[in-house]
Amino acid sequence: MPSDRRSFLKLIGTTVAAVQATSTAPSATLPDTASTATPGPVEFPRAFTGRQLSLLAFPLGGVAAGSISLGGRGQLRDWEIFNKPDKGRTPSYAFASIFVDDGQRRMARVLEARHLPPFHGQDGLGARNVPGLTRLASARFVGEYPLARIEFEDPELPIRLTLEAFSPFIPHEEDDSGLPAAVLRYRVRNEGRRSSTVSIAWSIDNPVVPEQGNRRVEEERSNEFRTSGPLAGLFMNNSAVGAGDAMWGSFVIGLINAGNGDLSHLRGWPKGRWWDAPLLFWDDFSSDGRLGPEDPSRNAVGALCLGRTIAPAAERDYTFLLAWHFPNRTPARCGWEAPKGEENSVVGNWYATRFADAWATAQYVAENLERLERKTRQFTAGLRESTLPAAVKDAASANLSTLATSICFRTADGRFWGFEGANDQRGCCHGNCTHVWNYETVTPHLFPAFARSLREAAFGYSMDEQGAIHFRTALPEGKVRSGFAAADGQMGQIVHAYLDWKLSGDRAWLERMWPRVRKALEFSWIEGGWDADRDGVLEGVQHNTYDVEFYGPNPQCGVYYLAALRAGEEMASAMGEDKAAREYHQLFQRGSNWLDANLFNGEYYVQRVRGVQKEQIAAVLRSQMGSEDTETPNYQVGKGCLVDQLIGQYLADVAGLGPLVDPARIRKT
Repeated sequence: MPSDRRSFLKLIGTTVAAVQATSTAPSATLPDTASTATPGPVEFPRAFTGRQLSLLAFPLGGVAAGSISLGGRGQLRDWEIFNKPDKGRTPSYAFASIFVDDGQRRMARVLEARHLPPFHGQDGLGARNVPGLTRLASARFVGEYPLARIEFEDPELPIRLTLEAFSPFIPHEEDDSGLPAAVLRYRVRNEGRRSSTVSIAWSIDNPVVPEQGNRRVEEERSNEFRTSGPLAGLFMNNSAVGAGDAMWGSFVIGLINAGNGDLSHLRGWPKGRWWDAPLLFWDDFSSDGRLGPEDPSRNAVGALCLGRTIAPAAERDYTFLLAWHFPNRTPARCGWEAPKGEENSVVGNWYATRFADAWATAQYVAENLERLERKTRQFTAGLRESTLPAAVKDAASANLSTLATSICFRTADGRFWGFEGANDQRGCCHGNCTHVWNYETVTPHLFPAFARSLREAAFGYSMDEQGAIHFRTALPEGKVRSGFAAADGQMGQIVHAYLDWKLSGDRAWLERMWPRVRKALEFSWIEGGWDADRDGVLEGVQHNTYDVEFYGPNPQCGVYYLAALRAGEEMASAMGEDKAAREYHQLFQRGSNWLDANLFNGEYYVQRVRGVQKEQIAAVLRSQMGSEDTETPNYQVGKGCLVDQLIGQYLADVAGLGPLVDPARIRKT
């Protein structure tokens, strides 16, 4: 059952309590040096081995275009390409295999490391991906998003085997960073003294199936072998899935630049009862490293194989490509709020307006791979070779991957949208939530078109006639406003608008946005509002990221307001509105001085709780989540140390707006 944000926070709280209550109990651990050794300093790129591999999921897929995650063992997991979070979803069969013949021995393995405990679920290891087949001995996973590298080990094989996996990720090139595709490049080095024949095959069960399961419809799946320029592969679709169905679409498993290699394929494994089919495939592949001849009676598990002869000490690449195309995104499917009656309206995917199907996507990637990969590696190398501490690079790299998860998407009109997070099967907390998306500064710097999209939603229909930004946006947009105004969210969006303009230098964009931004800033002064007396201090009722209202002056919302005043001053000055710029500056100075004089307790900034009668609160400022009693309110921080008290200063620093309160007190806090 999906949970909302408050339920999630409650669950986290009870889990922490349970862990604390049982922390003294003895626990059983498996012997594993990777999990028992004393942690050392974080290195970058970061490497994982042993039990650390069991929970790794590295998202492969374009920014806001869905993803398939690469697991720590080299397996594919969490197929989230169907327009929703989909933790745990995989086809029945989706795995790579390797065959090696060095003239003396023939060996075949599933091309992933052995399964790791715990083996959970009603069926244990179950039947998916044929867990009884022999796998490689171990793996070492190296992650530096957007590149993943796996070094496989198996003492019985006379080869060295690695996998590099990525999707194009190129700052300031949103379209080429948003391709629904993933590259899997296996590199094989012959460590033996004889030439070896090495084949790698990918098998994938055609994933274009109805959501609820329908044997008749599933039997209509088709896998068509195609070639085009450097690309050869299987185009997977299903004619029985209607064009309006959520699962209508296509998928490709391809090979790029097979050259003079031995290319073979199966449009389907031989059919068999029970689990005969994967064993029949394995008998075929493991006998000679080729696929075929094709059985006239076959299922929908397509397979693509490339064999190469590799001389001693030589190495060869096997570049596989996954591509997908599922255009029918709806609010209901992904968990986004919609106007009543529009829950199943198709808002679409931007990539589906660029490419007619998965084959068109695969062709584009194959034909442009050299350029796409070169630029992706330039970005990755720039981060790796920077002088930032390793822990900072690791954290920054890992968090970038959020952009490729089901948390983010682009609708057919090209606009960028984001949840706060994701449950296993639905997005959690829709709407580009202003006070959550305030925290991120990746999009302004790496993908500014996405940042402007966020701003145009906030200052567009989400902002009402008074200037209140309703902090969640419904889709389709322009028919209903969702939520109410959040003080930290609204002030942060003003600072972000300034940052977007400063980074772009786009005066035309500022001229278009400024009247709305100014209205949002001056909304603070309405009767019953946040700063109704216009003294630079937010005394009013301030809904915020904690899903409650703060009553009275507090550092979190107050410092955000100071940042917004500074940003407003700079934008007003740029627009030639000197009077407004002077007023914003004066309010900033008064507010900054007041916070230092009245909220700093010698160590940190505190809140002065001030209750207020309900009828004195502007209607758009109060939710149903905070204190019912507004005169003696609950859920206040008071003299406590608020963890987010200087988050507005952080955003001001990123935007180059300078210190908002006494710099010495900032450092002390």
